[in-house]
Amino acid sequence: MGADRVWSGQTLRLRITVVCHGCRTLRTAYLELP
Repeated sequence: MGADRVWSGQTLRLRITVVCHGCRTLRTAYLELP
């Protein structure tokens, strides 16, 4: 049970990191548009 909680926490953190990186990439691409 504890291991599942730790695993889900790591997955959630990874998902948030990916989403934040994607938003940053989109924002950078948007700012670089002519």
